[in-house]
Amino acid sequence: MAREVEDRVREALETSASMFEGPSREYRTPRADFVVSGSNIYIAVEMPGCDKQTVEVNVDNYTVSVSGLYASPIHPEFINLYPFKHGKGYRRTIPLPVGIDTKGVEARYEAGVLMIKASVAIPRGVKVKVD
Repeated sequence: MAREVEDRVREALETSASMFEGPSREYRTPRADFVVSGSNIYIAVEMPGCDKQTVEVNVDNYTVSVSGLYASPIHPEFINLYPFKHGKGYRRTIPLPVGIDTKGVEARYEAGVLMIKASVAIPRGVKVKVD
């Protein structure tokens, strides 16, 4: 039950923060969640509308930093619509409760969700290739 309450509070805070980002911010803060299971950590980050080629993941110490730029709109008229008129894409640094083994980190961006799997270990820092 404690995990469910924690999830609901985190979700409410993230939703509130994104509502107050406003048009002056270049990058939006994507929603993210993680779970430690056995010797692995699994992270999901919602980044809809990103060009897969621009999605980046960096692991350093006890954090994972993600970023991605919006895909080019299919018509010039979309530039005047949200989200294009309010920013370039997403950026977020996610603090983790455990260190990450930088060897063998897997990252995949599919259907607007960045999924990351890593082994729990002492962190060393690495840039991760996104498939």
